[in-house]
Amino acid sequence: MTTDPVKMPGKKRRDCPALQTFISAADCGRQRGSQLACPAHCPHFPFGTAAPPEIWTRLELEWVTKALRFLNDRLGRDALQARLRECEPPVQDQVTKVEGAVLQLVMVHLMLERDAEGRPVVEAWEAAGFPGLNNDERVMTAHRRHARATVVELDRRLDARSFLVRDLFEPDRPPFVVFNPGFSRETARFARLLTYLTHYPHFSRLGVPTFEVPHHLWSDWEGRVRAEHAAAATTMPGRTLKDFLSRSFAHAVELLLAARQAYNERLIHQMDMHECLAAYSYRAPREEIETVLRGKPEFRAETPQAEGAFAQPLAAYQWLRLGESAALEEDLRGSVHLDKQVEGVGTVGKLRFYPERLVVETLSKAKHAFARRQLERYLEGRIGFEEESVVNLTEVVADRRRQEATVGLAQQALFPEATPPAPPEQTPAPASGGGNEPAPLEALREAHERKCQSLLETAVPALGGKSPREAAQDPGLRPKLVEWMKTQVHYLDRQNREQGTDFRLDAVLDVLGLPELK
Repeated sequence: MTTDPVKMPGKKRRDCPALQTFISAADCGRQRGSQLACPAHCPHFPFGTAAPPEIWTRLELEWVTKALRFLNDRLGRDALQARLRECEPPVQDQVTKVEGAVLQLVMVHLMLERDAEGRPVVEAWEAAGFPGLNNDERVMTAHRRHARATVVELDRRLDARSFLVRDLFEPDRPPFVVFNPGFSRETARFARLLTYLTHYPHFSRLGVPTFEVPHHLWSDWEGRVRAEHAAAATTMPGRTLKDFLSRSFAHAVELLLAARQAYNERLIHQMDMHECLAAYSYRAPREEIETVLRGKPEFRAETPQAEGAFAQPLAAYQWLRLGESAALEEDLRGSVHLDKQVEGVGTVGKLRFYPERLVVETLSKAKHAFARRQLERYLEGRIGFEEESVVNLTEVVADRRRQEATVGLAQQALFPEATPPAPPEQTPAPASGGGNEPAPLEALREAHERKCQSLLETAVPALGGKSPREAAQDPGLRPKLVEWMKTQVHYLDRQNREQGTDFRLDAVLDVLGLPELK
């Protein structure tokens, strides 16, 4: 190492903001981050914010490769591969599976596992002089040895490459900056990410891959993780929640999948999930009936086409929750139901005109009752009720699952090496909007304003049956109110990103006294 990098002849020099003078490229590479307190804006410092992204990518790849080589020399090829398989997260995507396995293997068996002398294995690597590691890789090792698995919550995006986040398993720590240039721009505010977290001098980094813990699964999943940690602590006292999560990262992903399945099961059984049809005969010309409906804001004509078991009709209309039909919101309040949206607006159902009859299709008993009542009032004797059909889709799904489970058991009994059929999707995907044309902004704004009013006044079980407006007056409910409103902001932000809108809940947050969530 030179003592006077400025006067050293024949060497490439670069400006060094840490020394406030020039330094040779070789000395920079040997000292940055270890002997030099490099600032974040130095373009040559891999652990700063100004270095090109490819520098970090190359450094991380080299570090992981050398860490695996060290573990391979220590464990042997067969043992290394066996441990990699143990660390695989239960996902289908092969790239995610491999990335997750490598990340956990390195973190657990290098940073957390202890050798015969009771030292973390990484200290044995250090005692050997970190053979093969350059200065940048040694700096990375020094910080990664303190990395742990946790869940971070994205408070807000700072710019295209960085976020302000909170560590949900370290609630007393102030928000900090995560610098992940390749992170998805579609990630919504208050998303919760299960990941390995490493703190560096100027920022923190998330591990790859990360797994989102949806808000509606958070309580169940966190409860399971904490319960298992408490049980493990009886045999291994002193192991922190983050240590436990780090050692059982793949299992934590399994718990997330189990929470999702349990939630879907509950959702299906709670749903007003019925396929309802009502058929009417014509007592007036069909054209006259259509004229009446077209005069209402909630009926949108669409191209007639055959769908599923329905033949192609003469005319078809989507029935939206606009105009007088917005009153359906009251009937649906507090229930869980399938809903389809057109141009960002919820629907009542669909009308199909055939030569001899009008058929109205809805996807819940509440919508069915509303549609019958409202349609007969709108058309005032121009139609006559003939018959209806109400099919409980929950029972249909349950029967199908029981049948497939029975077939799978029989297949395994007869052909033990065969792969059983994959389970069906457990919750129907929401239907897309009508057509490819962009949704009229006014319709979206109407729907958003109705939602804001509903958010303030609706009784919420998570708030002890009180409305958010009422809960805001109770200091004891404030933590629950903050949690519930974070969820509302999160899903609205996701909707904005999907629809290209910029709706906010600022007015609601002002009423509730929660400006910190704006």
